[in-house]
Amino acid sequence: MMHDLLGSLSSTEFIRAAITTVWLTTAAQVAGTIGGALLTPLRMARHRALRGFASFYLLIFRGTPELLQLIAWYAVLPLAGVNLNLVEIAIVGLGANEAARMVEITRGALLGVDPGQDDASRAVGLSRIQALRYVILPQAMPAIIAALGNEVNIMFKTTSLVSVIGMTELLRQSQLVAETARSPLGTYLAALLYYLALTTLWGAGQGLLSGHRGQGQRRPSLARSWWHALSGGL
Repeated sequence: MMHDLLGSLSSTEFIRAAITTVWLTTAAQVAGTIGGALLTPLRMARHRALRGFASFYLLIFRGTPELLQLIAWYAVLPLAGVNLNLVEIAIVGLGANEAARMVEITRGALLGVDPGQDDASRAVGLSRIQALRYVILPQAMPAIIAALGNEVNIMFKTTSLVSVIGMTELLRQSQLVAETARSPLGTYLAALLYYLALTTLWGAGQGLLSGHRGQGQRRPSLARSWWHALSGGL
């Protein structure tokens, strides 16, 4: 088992599969984030038809297994005359599902802002769009960014689902190698360690960014206290 484990960890094929997992995670998350940003205004729109469309989208993509969604994209699109390669299907499938999650994350963050902020913005003459852009969204962004970091961590693991449509990433590569390995367990353990390394490194980077952001938020507060003390409260 150790021979297959060490061999898989150091093999060029596994390294390439890990790189594929990284860029697929990035592409799918970007697609999902953009899709979520476009769908959120529909989900919060005053017009019933727009809200109904967004709600139906969420019903489909949050109410069905993501694995079945990928299979559906792979099988149904050619029947509709849309011919995409495996990479494009993977990005569309993962991104469409992620968009549904990002809608709820963004909507929750926006609703979490004190409603009085919107009222105050309108009172000083800002339009609804201006209030959203300059007042509401900046206050909601920390919550959105924190949740987005967690979504990326999840996406690293979710990319393993594309192995069912034949795309070679970490899980698919381990399956291919396991077919001829003396100990398939060692091959799968190698894939596990790669996934663990990716999510751990991302989590560590996310923690560092959160720490720097927290320090940046505290510094202005200290500066204001210093100025307040010197100016006598002016």
